[in-house]
Amino acid sequence: MSTPFSISASDGAIHFEGRSFVLGAGASKDAAISGLADLYAGSRNHNNGYEWAFFKGFSFGGAPSGMSLCFKFGELVEAHWSVNLPGAEAEGGWPTKNAIDQEVEFVCSVLAKAFAPQHFSGHRVFSWGEVWSSFDPKGFMASSGLRYKAQQAVPPDVPAAASRRQGRG
Repeated sequence: MSTPFSISASDGAIHFEGRSFVLGAGASKDAAISGLADLYAGSRNHNNGYEWAFFKGFSFGGAPSGMSLCFKFGELVEAHWSVNLPGAEAEGGWPTKNAIDQEVEFVCSVLAKAFAPQHFSGHRVFSWGEVWSSFDPKGFMASSGLRYKAQQAVPPDVPAAASRRQGRG
């Protein structure tokens, strides 16, 4: 059984149906992995302050979905997701441009309902960050996600006093 998720227009929080767990800007990587442990599929640490955690077993707008969360110095800064539409056209195991366009259209329609009465046509900026769903020509795929406005993330090895002197806190 999949776990439906939705995004709040008011603060960008990601809500998971049937769970009291909510993700938002600055959520810790450990809390996200713990709160979604049954859906956790792995992670990749880029050793530059950024780490991605991968999850499977979601649904978005009723369609099966996966999600990747991006953490900067252990704090949530982005979320990306994809949906698998039933009967999506594929060539050689890869989605066709038509299938990708259908995924983008589907995600945009779900986001439009969530953000009503405001309009959503593929990209929207909010006070807390931004949300998008569009065709990525370089990756030849649908790109859907949200990015929180930059917070003053401090690398864990920088003392707070030094951070303030450098204008980071």
